[in-house]
Amino acid sequence: MPITVNKKNPVILPSPLTLTLSIEKQMRAWLEIEVRKNLLSNIRSKKYFKTHPTGQLANSFQTIVKQQGSSVYGFLFSNLRYAGIHEYGGVIKPVNAKALTIPTKFVKTPASKVKGSARDFQNTFIKKYKRKDGSQGAGIFQQKGDGIIPLFWLVKKVELKGKHYVSDAIDRSADFNPDLGEL
Repeated sequence: MPITVNKKNPVILPSPLTLTLSIEKQMRAWLEIEVRKNLLSNIRSKKYFKTHPTGQLANSFQTIVKQQGSSVYGFLFSNLRYAGIHEYGGVIKPVNAKALTIPTKFVKTPASKVKGSARDFQNTFIKKYKRKDGSQGAGIFQQKGDGIIPLFWLVKKVELKGKHYVSDAIDRSADFNPDLGEL
């Protein structure tokens, strides 16, 4: 019986199986070897993520296998706040500000880490600009010598499409077919 994704609980993937205790070890091995291998492959693939500079998401997944009565439950999960929105998609809106600040290449290190928040930069100002599509946008800019450098783009929300990297990893994994021995 293959493990299925539970859409109500992002990135936690339970599947009850009515089996014996020896199946617990087999399920743990299946989650750790088969599914985790495909999950890491998906996260590192350009199909799912254009960049993966830190590896935090890939390294954050854990597995737990528990027995309750005659059932065995397998869980694959991440404690990172953003793991669920990458899997299922959603809308990100500002909580403590009027807009989200999206960093430009000018405030990132070679490893794509942001050098600080928008409030950390000095000699900045907000300016409206015209986008390529003709609509109006706003950004935080910095005066450097005779030039102006865009540091952050200001947006009201960001909509992310679900990448389904976890459910695809499970789909690519061989079905969990425990060796039941003699029951």
